[in-house]
Parts: sequence; C-alpha cells; structure tokens
Amino acid sequence: MIRDLTEMKWQEIGGKVIDVVAAYTSKFAYDGSGVERARLQELCSG
Repeated sequence: MIRDLTEMKWQEIGGKVIDVVAAYTSKFAYDGSGVERARLQELCSG
C-alpha cells in the first residue's frame, strides 16, 4: 500500500517509475573499492 501510494504521487508530479529485477544486483554493485576505484584514480590523475 505504501509503495503504491508513493508511486502514484511520484507519477502525479511527472516522475517515471520502473521495476528493477534484483537478482544478481549485489554481485555487480559498485561500492567504490577494487578495480573501479583504481581506474577512477587513474582517470582523475591523467
């Protein structure tokens, strides 16, 4: 019920609502560590 009300209000003011399949999302989540962080530092320094 809360989700439906929130979506309805968001759409009333022009927001777009999409459904996301949560399967495997944590496996691909970006947390600011690892290879991506090293890549970001490389991009910022050069």
